[in-house]
Amino acid sequence: VLSNMDNFVARLQAHFEDLLTNGREAAVDINVFDNGSGIDLEKEYDGTELTEIIDDWINQNTVSHRYNKSDASETHIYFEQVRVPLYDANGKAMDTESFVRGLRKYLRDTYKINSKVMPKGLGRAVLVIGEK
Repeated sequence: VLSNMDNFVARLQAHFEDLLTNGREAAVDINVFDNGSGIDLEKEYDGTELTEIIDDWINQNTVSHRYNKSDASETHIYFEQVRVPLYDANGKAMDTESFVRGLRKYLRDTYKINSKVMPKGLGRAVLVIGEK
């Protein structure tokens, strides 16, 4: 055990340095709740579809703009390999739920879109649009 301890410590340190540099990897689900409001991800706001608005926000708020949109429809978007910062602008530790709450606040304040965030463990969160 002792002969491998230095290698283990070096690999562990490299992992934490990678997290500080590249952020924590997470997954984000966006779902539209059909409540009769007429909102879907193809609805346009100021000439831009909601899907594109969300995609732009994710791009602007991930570490080094790193993420992958692996699935999308008019009612669902799935982002994976989302690099979430470890800390917010105030130095507070950030998890995936905190990251997605930022998107929720942006959509509410800018476009008056109601939504709620549901955490699914440390590395995944769901934003449900059209429900609170």
